[in-house]
Amino acid sequence: MNCRILACLAASAMLIIGLAGCSTPGPVPPPAPPTDSPTVPDTTSPVPSPPSHTGSGAVTGTVTWPDGNLAANVEVYFVEGDWHVDTYQPDLTTPQLGQDASYGIDNCPCQGLTAYLYVPLTVGADPANGGQDCYILMQAQGTYSGVNANPGDVINWQALDMPCDVSPYPSDPTAVQNEATVLASGSFPNTGSWQAAEARASGA
Repeated sequence: MNCRILACLAASAMLIIGLAGCSTPGPVPPPAPPTDSPTVPDTTSPVPSPPSHTGSGAVTGTVTWPDGNLAANVEVYFVEGDWHVDTYQPDLTTPQLGQDASYGIDNCPCQGLTAYLYVPLTVGADPANGGQDCYILMQAQGTYSGVNANPGDVINWQALDMPCDVSPYPSDPTAVQNEATVLASGSFPNTGSWQAAEARASGA
């Protein structure tokens, strides 16, 4: 082959290679963000959950009258530990019960928990028919002198079959028996029966 032709072919090959090296590059992808970039803090305030008396942390249950009827529309006084009339403080909660007579208290565990059903007086009524406050001690788990309550427990209370008293009284058995005797004897100001208090609370 003619050397001149070979030289031409070689020059053409070099030109092709050079043109290939000058080709326009495609689009360059953006760089990936650094993996150690700071996280933007969440400045929104959390929405608080409403208080609940049905959660696992509450002691819950229902309250009934001595006849087993739900004690709707009454208040319940819970007291932890020994009862001292002269230094009385409702040191737990005093729930107002609704139509389902259910309650919930959040500040337990409690040792020696006692409870009183309370129906306030009706202004203008005579003492024997709602003119006096009505307190009635309640029992739970077979006792009225104090039960242990832990978060999540379900404890149902029932008012004792006793007349109303104008104030709470000690919950030990001797004191309760003496109180029942005095109230039933009529030697104490008549504050009415629990049946009358139930009728008053139910609107009957």
